[in-house]
Amino acid sequence: MKQLWEKISKKIMMFGITMSGIMYSTLSLAAGTTVAPDPSKFTGKTDKGGAGINAVENIGNNVLGIVSTAASVISVIVLVVLGVKYMMGSAEEK
Repeated sequence: MKQLWEKISKKIMMFGITMSGIMYSTLSLAAGTTVAPDPSKFTGKTDKGGAGINAVENIGNNVLGIVSTAASVISVIVLVVLGVKYMMGSAEEK
């Protein structure tokens, strides 16, 4: 059981590190694309009839909010499980 828990915790940590790297790089790369060259002429529509920048930004914010909430919930659960394991463990396990 201990080996299984160690494998799972390593995978969760690697997933968290990878996701945080992706989120931070995405935010920094997307920061420069939200401003139009001439803000006085910007209408929110694209030349090809697609969705405007505001729609893409809203979708990105929604996805980022969901991922942040899920990561927060997972981290709290992991901390509670580790705390209970620490309190219930013998001196050799600590």
